[in-house]
This record gives sequence, C-alpha cells and structure tokens, in this order.
Amino acid sequence: MTYPFFATPYPDRKDAGPIFGAEQRAIVGVMVRNPGKVLSMDELSAGLTPMTRTPRRMETLIDGIRSALGPDAVVDVPRRGWRYVPATAI
Repeated sequence: MTYPFFATPYPDRKDAGPIFGAEQRAIVGVMVRNPGKVLSMDELSAGLTPMTRTPRRMETLIDGIRSALGPDAVVDVPRRGWRYVPATAI
C-alpha cells in the first residue's frame, strides 16, 4: 500500500520531519495562525469531530505535537488552554 507523504507510518528519511495525524494537523494549523495566543480547547477543536472534543483526547493530541516539535513548543496555561511558542530564528 502506498501512503501519502504526510501519513507514512515509517518515513524513509531521517529528515522527514514530524508526522501528524489529521486531528493534530488541524490543531497545529490553528496554533500556527495564532502564535503566542492562549487558545482554549473549544478554539483548538473547532474543526474536529465531537468525539475528539474531550479534555483527555486533547491532552493526548497536544502531547504528540510536543513530542514532534519539542517540549517548549506548546505551553500549558492552567484552566485556560495552550499557547504555541514558535521557535526563534538564530
């Protein structure tokens, strides 16, 4: 079976970059459009299915994003949501 480049389970190259599922891509898209802004669960999950809109599922998706982009890329803001912190260019 041939997978599209963004869904390949085992990338052939070491520099293939982070591999996200559809839900994570939607969340990262919202975060990238609003860098530095605190986003609530409702704002991040606006385009996702109702089954995804649970606090536990959102934490799991955010943890996956952190593991791909680095632990400092997404910051928890207690009782408010999450904030995407873009990497600064050196």
